Amino acid sequence: DALGGITAADVIAAEYRPHWFSLLVAEVTGTARAVTGRTGQEQDPVFHALTISGTPPEWRGPEIRTDCHLLQRFEEQAKFAGVAECAFPTWSLSRKAEDCARAFLASSNLEWKQYTVVVPFGAAGAPIKRWPAERFIATLNALRGETSDPLLLLGNAGERDGLEELARSISSTGQVAVYAGSPGDLETVCGLMAGARAYFGNDTGPMHIAGAFGVPGVAIYGGGHWPA
Repeated sequence: DALGGITAADVIAAEYRPHWFSLLVAEVTGTARAVTGRTGQEQDPVFHALTISGTPPEWRGPEIRTDCHLLQRFEEQAKFAGVAECAFPTWSLSRKAEDCARAFLASSNLEWKQYTVVVPFGAAGAPIKRWPAERFIATLNALRGETSDPLLLLGNAGERDGLEELARSISSTGQVAVYAGSPGDLETVCGLMAGARAYFGNDTGPMHIAGAFGVPGVAIYGGGHWPA
């Protein structure tokens, strides 16, 4: 029902292969051309049970690459669809989000753009994506031998004990603060990510927020069988 009455000239699926929902959107909207990251008709079997007309569009696209940044892959797909120039939007931070973040930073003796945010947990639904806490501790302590830049360990309220234990395991040569938020604190989290000098952590939602605000960093990808 949500897609009723919507038409589309093109549908670009950003997945590694057309997911059943992308295929469904392409058919419901009556698109004439569908672009994916792989050539050929690699369709999700679930789609066959959801086909409406029995004639889904043909999916075409450039050969998928795993040796480039995700944005570059998106750009290649867009150009295949005829988009001459791709402009990726930069997020802007609301005043409320910045004020909330700055208030927390002030209470923790941290300064805007002077700390590295560390997300050692997250991905609760896929524990295999979590880098072991002891490796975070070893890496952060090794970095402490080179710099005393402040660290902000970030997670949710259910991870507070783990965050505080990790904080106690890090060399005390520099400031270490803990932020354990709740779902209602998303604006503050956005502010804390935007205000960070760098990001270090797992493949989590905050990692994507950091990227959206142009914060550089290192993310740990691991586990599973994803092409990345």
